[in-house]
Amino acid sequence: MNRNRSNTLIAFVATCLFLVPTQFVAQTGISYYPSLNKSYVHNNIVGITEAANTEIYLIGKASTEDYSKSIPYFGRYDKKGEPLMHKFFEDFPIWDLKNLVITAGQSIKLYGTTYDKNKYNPFYLKINPLGRVESKSPTASVYNTILSDISPKENFVAAAHTKIGENKKYNIIVHKIDANDEVYVWSTPIATEVNEEATKVIVCSDNTILVLGKEYRNNMRTYTPIVYKISSAGKVMWRVGITVPPNFFTQDIVQFDRSTYVYMCSYGKEYLGTSETRLIQLSSAGSATKANTIPNINTNGLLLLENKKVLLYGSNLAILSGRVVTRAKYAIVGKNLEMEYQRELGSKDAPDVLMPQKIATALPSTSDFSSAIILSDGRIALAGKVYMPANPQNPNPRGSDRFNVPMLVILDKYGKGL
Repeated sequence: MNRNRSNTLIAFVATCLFLVPTQFVAQTGISYYPSLNKSYVHNNIVGITEAANTEIYLIGKASTEDYSKSIPYFGRYDKKGEPLMHKFFEDFPIWDLKNLVITAGQSIKLYGTTYDKNKYNPFYLKINPLGRVESKSPTASVYNTILSDISPKENFVAAAHTKIGENKKYNIIVHKIDANDEVYVWSTPIATEVNEEATKVIVCSDNTILVLGKEYRNNMRTYTPIVYKISSAGKVMWRVGITVPPNFFTQDIVQFDRSTYVYMCSYGKEYLGTSETRLIQLSSAGSATKANTIPNINTNGLLLLENKKVLLYGSNLAILSGRVVTRAKYAIVGKNLEMEYQRELGSKDAPDVLMPQKIATALPSTSDFSSAIILSDGRIALAGKVYMPANPQNPNPRGSDRFNVPMLVILDKYGKGL
């Protein structure tokens, strides 16, 4: 057994030792995957999905030690979190990577943005499950254009682009794309008098589209959140601004039911050195109907669970041994947006539990959840990164052997199991 796989299994078993039912041990836990590529040592997971054969696919933005160059990463894992294949696409440098889509023919498309010759271009790379490249996007943008986000549906993809025009003005463009052949069904430019940048897009049950963005003010120094609703035919139905502190970190939205959405916005509390997340329930017309604030979590995204519960995933800032440490965290709120459960990775979780106690105390790992899905068997899979030693059982005491590596956490259908 090679060292990488051994580290993964040790981390997984160490997390699951406290779970009594034997069958349950193989189904939930924490897995991490260090030392996958000697040249691209950092790997920030940005997307997760499940294939028809129940394999879990992860994609990540893999970077050199100094972050001067980044490339796409694709990994296949079984339903226990065991790695099946890792693939790095060194011939395709990227500026950013956003998400992945499985086509009707079971090909995988990785979507992101490239930066070449002082120009940003939307990008996709089409591969098969073995990691062989089938096609790539042409370079066709006239203006600097960033792929801000994509959201897959059964037979199409909604994409939000941010175009930077000749006058340096930011505008949002929304597209409906046939992912099988990358044909644009329609495109809707959203022209406004202010600078606006897209950050998130989701497709609702009736095929309408919600686009989250930033409205910039004060010569691009400050920004506040906005939400657009686009009809299934590409018409702008409404636009609302959200009242939260300016210069927020992240935002996301889920469809709660046919006539209600739950919006979140995460921001810092500078005077306390902490972060919190504002949850707002919106009507089908975009009006706020209720709200709640969840403290001590910098949320990256939302996942709708059974019984109208919502899972928030991201991280929390903690002070350990005088150091500011980011710990992966998730929380579950009920239908009235009230907190029901929360769990933060800590010293008793892998990889820290495997380190010598002195080093784990002085130099604990840092981690963050960046993506989540509900698996076909009802379990919840959270993906992200953990900044950790290549070998946690024999770490460098100065921390020089630490890099961001993929992390996969599998929970039961109730959001527990760790």
